[in-house]
Amino acid sequence: MSHRFVTGALAALFVLSPLHPVEAAARGQTAQGWAYLQGGIGRDEVEMLSAARPFYSLSIRTAAGGSGAWLSNVSVTIRDLSRDQPVFEGAIDGPWLLIDLPAGRYAISARSDDQVRTQEVTIKPHARRDCVLYFQVAGQEHPFRDADPDEPR
Repeated sequence: MSHRFVTGALAALFVLSPLHPVEAAARGQTAQGWAYLQGGIGRDEVEMLSAARPFYSLSIRTAAGGSGAWLSNVSVTIRDLSRDQPVFEGAIDGPWLLIDLPAGRYAISARSDDQVRTQEVTIKPHARRDCVLYFQVAGQEHPFRDADPDEPR
């Protein structure tokens, strides 16, 4: 039985369980058949996505640079660098995208307003990767900017 099938089956059972309503997060499949979940608006979605993370090889979160506040409505593209082809393209409704990609090297590009953030990741066989992409957001300042330099942080 393939890793992809087992992962997809476990994630589907988790999402469809009565304790986790189906509408809590958007789930889907890429054109290549890779399962994904995305969302993270509200406590129930965050809890569900946190619990589902171990079943996906790549976790991407988007956040404000200064405060770390999570961002939604970010356009994300993931490219398989060995084939130079996209494996995921779309706007994520919440700050989290979980996707079960096979081992390989990928380029992640995320756009929020006029800002683009990129990161390359390598997913090793039977391993997971976490990635957080930070964007500058008006009114979001670094939490320690005005702090006393002698005070512990």
